[in-house]
Amino acid sequence: MAGYKSQYEPQRPGTYGRCSAGAGLWIKCALGNNINAVIKGAQGRWLDVKQKGRNYSGGLYFGDTQIADVTAVRGVPGILFPDGTFESLF
Repeated sequence: MAGYKSQYEPQRPGTYGRCSAGAGLWIKCALGNNINAVIKGAQGRWLDVKQKGRNYSGGLYFGDTQIADVTAVRGVPGILFPDGTFESLF
């Protein structure tokens, strides 16, 4: 891809960070028995996902304001908006 730059940043064993210049995306993910991920996008939007066993939690944020919850519906993790709309993470 022309003009695409990325930087891989190992943090500590099992923790990974990735910055993509020009794409407006920053990912930090800790892997192990559980998953912790923070994905920051453009214009102040970010997603916090935590997985412990079969349970998922976290939220979708705009700046400091949470605008939706992360949960699992029938075992599928996703974002549940206040109006009842569910968007799968996969």
